[in-house]
Amino acid sequence: MKILHNEKEYFKEIILQSKKSKVVYVSTFGLWAGIMADGREIKATNSSLALEHLAHKKTFFVVGKPSYIPCKKGGCKDCLKKHEEQLGRIGTTLRKFHIPFKISDSYHAKYCLFDNGVSLIGGMNFSSSNWTDYMFVSKDKSLRKELLAAFKEAWNSAGQ
Repeated sequence: MKILHNEKEYFKEIILQSKKSKVVYVSTFGLWAGIMADGREIKATNSSLALEHLAHKKTFFVVGKPSYIPCKKGGCKDCLKKHEEQLGRIGTTLRKFHIPFKISDSYHAKYCLFDNGVSLIGGMNFSSSNWTDYMFVSKDKSLRKELLAAFKEAWNSAGQ
């Protein structure tokens, strides 16, 4: 088993495995690739480079929806607007790359499944960030089978 120590290694591995695959399933919590809700690209990121590769594959995303947490009791229009922009940014980003996706209110899992038998599993979101986190590269068939079943269940129960 190989350990990916940072987002640069993670997205490099996604690109490598996508070159060897036709179908890719991605589960993440939130998503950031340097693209705003209005479609403006404010910077190139490792995640946007990976999306460029995944756009040429049969790729599916389940994205866990970040919670709306207002700064005041009873809600806050500014917080709600920021939350809606964040959700808009996720949709705009994946539509830009013509990647089918569904938003889940409850899914928090992070993994990528490739039809070449490789799975990336761990704590990294599909985002460019400086968080300390890890992903593990696995070729375990039973683990991949279980995660694929979980992905399909999440896909079928998620909204658009």
